[in-house]
Amino acid sequence: MADQLSSLQPFRTAFSGNPALAQAFQAALPLLEPHLPTVSLKRWARATAGMMGPEPETQAALGELLSAATAVAPLLAPRSFLHWTSLGKRLLQGSPAVAAAYFRASPSVLTQIGPTKIGSWVGQAQRLRRDGKTPGALAEEFLKGSSQLFRTIPFSEVEKVVDLLALLNARSPEVATRTLRAMVENFP
Repeated sequence: MADQLSSLQPFRTAFSGNPALAQAFQAALPLLEPHLPTVSLKRWARATAGMMGPEPETQAALGELLSAATAVAPLLAPRSFLHWTSLGKRLLQGSPAVAAAYFRASPSVLTQIGPTKIGSWVGQAQRLRRDGKTPGALAEEFLKGSSQLFRTIPFSEVEKVVDLLALLNARSPEVATRTLRAMVENFP
């Protein structure tokens, strides 16, 4: 156990510019270890360290990743956990705010949709990010409200909601955002 964690020391240096992230990374490792074999833990550490950047928004998203990872790891097989992380990395490259919303929402959403629908859920958010005049804003709102939506609307039906929101977003991002908020508020 100690040997495995000490072998991750090189990845800790990626966070040296942000003591809070370095501490969160170090605190997450022993909590992740029971759920991930050594090779998966190293891959996760490498991927997480590789996401570090100087932008405050990127660092905030990484803080959300480090916070969520310990809650998500028990819910997923190691391969699915690494996939969850890579999807977050893809979102981070497009919008740190969207990635932060994804990581923050993941623990509650994944208990509802399970590991096989993670990619589809991210695809829905990416579609809302792409189809609007204000990239990222509606996708971020969608991710934030996903847990409430999935409590009352079956996952397969949420795709229809995304279709409607994407159409609205292309014409009026404000109307799309208000519609999503009204749905989240009225489907608790």
